[in-house]
Amino acid sequence: MALWVVASFARAAPALNVTPPSLSFVTVEGASNPSMQSLTIFSSGPEPVSWFAVSTASWVQVIPLTGTTPSSALVSANVTGLTAGTYTGTIFFNSSQTGTNKIVFVSLTVTPQTPQSQ
Repeated sequence: MALWVVASFARAAPALNVTPPSLSFVTVEGASNPSMQSLTIFSSGPEPVSWFAVSTASWVQVIPLTGTTPSSALVSANVTGLTAGTYTGTIFFNSSQTGTNKIVFVSLTVTPQTPQSQ
C-alpha cells in the first residue's frame, strides 16, 4: 500500500523595510539647509515591492516620493523661515502591494545664532 503525502507551503508575503528608522538634522538659525541624508528601502523577499512616502512635516522633503525596492531616498530639511528650536516630523513609507508600512522619525534642531563681536 502506497501513501502519498501532499504538502504545500505558504510563502510569507514580502514586507517593506526602511533603514535607518530615524534621522536627525542640526543647523544654525539663518544658515543654509543641513546636508541631505539617505534612507535604504528594501523588501524582505526576493520580489521587488513598490512604495510611496508621505511626510507629516512641511520642512521635510523626500526624493523620490515613490519607487520600487531595492532603492534609496534622500531626505532634506528645509529650514527657511524656521526659528531656533526643535522640530519633529514623521515619514510614512507605505506599500499597498504588501500592505506594510514603515515609519521614519525625523528631528531637526535649529540653534540660535551667536552674536558676532565687533
